[in-house]
Amino acid sequence: DAVEIETGHPAVATNVVGRLLHPDVVASLRLDVLPKLEQLAVVEDNEGKGGTVRPAAAAAMVAVLRLLPARDLDADISRVLGKMANCLRSRAQGVRDSARAALASASAGLGAAHLPSIVSLLTTRLDRGFMIHVLGATLFTILDATVTPDSDPEDVEDALREIIPV
Repeated sequence: DAVEIETGHPAVATNVVGRLLHPDVVASLRLDVLPKLEQLAVVEDNEGKGGTVRPAAAAAMVAVLRLLPARDLDADISRVLGKMANCLRSRAQGVRDSARAALASASAGLGAAHLPSIVSLLTTRLDRGFMIHVLGATLFTILDATVTPDSDPEDVEDALREIIPV
């Protein structure tokens, strides 16, 4: 409401959950909480092919991301989900399964509106060899988790433009 008093216009929440947060809270979430959750969610390996994904920490990270305003969310989402997507490049089936589950949970939490950016991220990271098959399985899992009868058809249609070439 302080924004309304200062500008004369009502404050509009631009985050996924529709709540307006104080700028200091947003700064604390981005600078303190989110980096710690990133460290917990994805444990990097020495080979550069991802590491291990902890789905519970990834779910907590998405809950924090949903609180951020749209401009901050867009800036952070590709970095955060990219770390999880890198784990899909591993040859270890268990690592890929946990990364796939975490990405599906994240996509479901963010909603169908973010599907095009998630699909684009995956298609650029998983682009050769066995990763093409991993991409197909991951896209199916993400779509199954995200697209519901309540999803906006326009959001799903936007995602189709990214999915059909795959």
